Amino acid sequence: MSSSSRILIECPKCKKETETRLWNIINSTLNPEMKQKILDGTAFRFICPECGYDTVLDYGFLYHDMKRKLMVYYVTDEKQFNSVLDMFCGKDSVSGDNGVGIPDIAKDGYTLRIVTSFNEMREKIHISDAGYDDRVMELAKVFYYVQLTEQDPDFNSELMFFRSEDGNGYLELVGGKNADNAIEFTEDTYKLFSDRFLAELEEDCYIIDQNWAVDYIHGKTEE
Repeated sequence: MSSSSRILIECPKCKKETETRLWNIINSTLNPEMKQKILDGTAFRFICPECGYDTVLDYGFLYHDMKRKLMVYYVTDEKQFNSVLDMFCGKDSVSGDNGVGIPDIAKDGYTLRIVTSFNEMREKIHISDAGYDDRVMELAKVFYYVQLTEQDPDFNSELMFFRSEDGNGYLELVGGKNADNAIEFTEDTYKLFSDRFLAELEEDCYIIDQNWAVDYIHGKTEE
């Protein structure tokens, strides 16, 4: 089940204290309405009842999709990262839904991930919902990025995130002059990368991102 707590938040603008709900665990299987609230940010929205100040609260939480066997933990600092890493590795005694421990869940075929931004959290959800492997997607994104820079010397984008919409896939460009552009990413394209890489990938890392993909490719070229 989803889990939350209520705490007092001081409005940054008027300083009024307001009781606000913070989510510790969001289970999209038992509470399916919460998935969209993560994707659009409304699950973490704070509006001050006194002055109307509107912002998104930034804090760590666990996303749990029982149907797709996915757990993604968003962390906001190094201390929380180390704590979550210990949890995933089984060094801490932590139970998830129905009292099942995280290490036990991992043995049941779960994918466990740690992310450090809301964009990464949203992307993991989109990738999982599309039925894709996030390792394959990260490798595909690196190849796309290299191809775009070769085709256009002036291409500039800091990050690239996958999203799905109405059954179609896109790579969104974030940062730089190409920000807010999107590139179509089809299921056939995914299959090309999946056929090339999936069989040789090992599940040995909780952080799958651009840095992981670049390191993986460099390692293959040095073999």
